[in-house]
Order: sequence, then structure tokens, then C-alpha cells
Amino acid sequence: MIDFGDIWEAFQVLAKEGGLGVIHAEDNDIVMHMYAKLIREGRVGFEYLAEVHNQLSEDLSFRRILRLAQSVPGTALYMMHVSAGTGVAAIAEARSKGLPIYGETLHQYLLYSQTTTNDRTAKSTTRIRRSNRRRTRRRYGTVLRTT
Repeated sequence: MIDFGDIWEAFQVLAKEGGLGVIHAEDNDIVMHMYAKLIREGRVGFEYLAEVHNQLSEDLSFRRILRLAQSVPGTALYMMHVSAGTGVAAIAEARSKGLPIYGETLHQYLLYSQTTTNDRTAKSTTRIRRSNRRRTRRRYGTVLRTT
């Protein structure tokens, strides 16, 4: 994780040189808090990903980064792995102010939502486990222990 003061300094160099900053922004305090909470509760599967990397984390971090960029005229940013509507809204607001801010997402954010993750994850995890067991048996013989 990089301190915001260092990011601000980097933005000044980027703006001066005409560069494009590539940013993956999350609020580390919230993400780490949620990891610890869910680990204590025994909820550590993929289906809980949206609770850890949540909308509040993205909203806080995107807006802080975009505010820093706005304070350094000429800063262009590419926001990686946008996963929440709050991140999209922050980018749209920055672009409406004329800032050169761009974003991209990942395929899983388009395939899953917090409400569909549990059902789909359970089904796909079962298929993957079965497929892996079959492949392992073909390659190495009988598997003594499977999970």
C-alpha cells in the first residue's frame, strides 16, 4: 500500500510528463477489517468476496484518489478492477468535470453479484472439485483423500 502523500507526489510527476497513472484503489482499513471479521466468523469462501471488497471501500478510496488527481491539473488515471456502482459513479463524476479518468472491470464482476454469488459459487465449486478429482484419477490413479 502506498501513502497518499506519495501518490500525490507521483501524480505531479505524471502530470508534468504526460503519463497515465494506473490505480487499483480500495480502502485498506475496511478490507482488512472485513477479512478479520469474516475469518473470525468462519466465512472464508468466494461467496463472501463482496463483503470484504465492498462498495464503501471502493467509494472511499476512489473518491480520495480522484480528489488527489483533481488537485494536480493534467493527471490522467486508469482505475483498475472497478467492482461497484459507487466506483463507476465516482469515475463518471470526475469525467463530467473534464478529468481524464478511465476505468475497467473484471469478468467476474459482470458475471456475479452479491445476491447471485452464493448459489452460483456452490454449483461451480462442486463442478470444479468433481472435475479435478476425475482429472487427478486419470493422471495419477486413485485419489486417497478428496474434499
